[in-house]
Amino acid sequence: MSVATSLATAIAASALATLPCAPAFAQKTFDMVSGSMEPTIHVKQQITANLFAYAFAVPARGDVVVFMVPAGAEFRIYRVVAVPGDTIAYDAHRQLSLNGALVPRSRMNDAPPAPWTNAQVYVEEFPGARHRVMLEPASTFTPTFPELARNPACTTAPGTFTCKMPDGQYFLMGDNREHAQDSRFLGFIPAEYITARVSSGDSVGTDASH
Repeated sequence: MSVATSLATAIAASALATLPCAPAFAQKTFDMVSGSMEPTIHVKQQITANLFAYAFAVPARGDVVVFMVPAGAEFRIYRVVAVPGDTIAYDAHRQLSLNGALVPRSRMNDAPPAPWTNAQVYVEEFPGARHRVMLEPASTFTPTFPELARNPACTTAPGTFTCKMPDGQYFLMGDNREHAQDSRFLGFIPAEYITARVSSGDSVGTDASH
């Protein structure tokens, strides 16, 4: 049995066991336990994930997905920011570029949630998707990306990287950029580890005007 099949079977079985009248397109609820997706998904917020969203489709930029961390049996929730074939870059100003073009980012007047009251909220606009992200004021800390540095598809320097996404691999990031252990530190996420898509009804930020 493949990793994808076994993961889907295990999660679907769990969902069916917890839903009193589970429909064919079984869904599962999750409680968000961290602030890594603020300001989009709040700590302790309950969200719904569609376990079969990718049965006949592939993840798209802007999707908020549930996935299993490849190095362990832990599920996390992040946003897809690059898909197979994309070239994604991250510069010293914490600005993303996609396929050679800067990803537009504009400041919003939204107040950030506690305890990140010094953070600033922005709208980030990918082709076909726009969502809110949160950034702390610039600091002297410069992150390194050892997992990406080991990947032949990436070139890295302190605080920056450029990666060409191979087939079947996705780059995921948290919307709370300074407080997310995402693909910058985990590396690429294989398609078979992405198990569900968070429902758009849970304000996942595809329309950042709300």
